[in-house]
Amino acid sequence: MSLVAMSLSAATITALASEPGIKIEHLGTNNTIVRVDSDSKYLLLPVQESIDDATVKIIVDGKLERTLAVRMAKSKVDYTVPLDLTPYKGHDLILDVVTSQSRSSVREAKDDACWNNIAFADTIDTTNREKYRPIYHHTPIYGWMNDPNGMVYKDGVWHLCYQWNPYGSKWQNLSWGQSTSRDLIHWDHQLNPAVEPDGLGMIFSGSSAIDTANSAGFGKDAIVTMYTSAGTG
Repeated sequence: MSLVAMSLSAATITALASEPGIKIEHLGTNNTIVRVDSDSKYLLLPVQESIDDATVKIIVDGKLERTLAVRMAKSKVDYTVPLDLTPYKGHDLILDVVTSQSRSSVREAKDDACWNNIAFADTIDTTNREKYRPIYHHTPIYGWMNDPNGMVYKDGVWHLCYQWNPYGSKWQNLSWGQSTSRDLIHWDHQLNPAVEPDGLGMIFSGSSAIDTANSAGFGKDAIVTMYTSAGTG
């Protein structure tokens, strides 16, 4: 056991990111631990479009909270995606990152672009800079969108949910994004998913309804949503 412990210690490289409150430990050529300690609202994860997904396990107080697939940048940063830190304030937060890119050594792995560009933010710039983004039709402010779900109208407001990957530009991390509108032209977007993947799987398609009779027990006129949990059948 002493030999194993010595070997692990020799393979581990610990580094402080350029951002205070982030401590990075490279455990191997494909495994990195990111310890996060900050009162900021978001952690910005650097993404590179041309590489494979990394598995990012969100560990809170030593327990696995959820797992994301993010193309963590290796040689360049194409854009960043925000991870909401609000639910984890006051808790011990660790990101256990496993990449699929080949590296010859731990020292090479630590030079990946993501580790020097991971950062905190309290606001997200959602300015549209995309030439071909539709203006009239609904699109999410960032990420990947698929079919609409859970559409209802209540008290003068149209509620639109949709299949959403808030951590990349392809089918992955399926959640329900949510936007609201009073005229079906101008939309207010929620920055965080309305429903996120959990231990039962990703959040697939579903519907919502206004419960005018309180038949579900959540209160009269509550919006009741049913979705497909895409875990084990």
